[in-house]
Amino acid sequence: MNEPDTHMMDFRLRNPIEFGRLPGLKAYDSWDSQQECCDFRVHGHRENRMVGDREGVRSIIMSGAYEDDEDQGNVV
Repeated sequence: MNEPDTHMMDFRLRNPIEFGRLPGLKAYDSWDSQQECCDFRVHGHRENRMVGDREGVRSIIMSGAYEDDEDQGNVV
């Protein structure tokens, strides 16, 4: 991850299916792999690039592996 905040270890206790901003993270923080996102509990699935349910999407992996991986602010 790029320059982790001192709160990073708190994420090990985090529920990966909660909604909202995560303390210690900024927009565009990144990890080396989807596995690492799961290890730090900021994404809830090791294979799916989107995690969600009827309430909404909880996390999205933007790896650049797909041609439609474009972040347009409020639209991904």
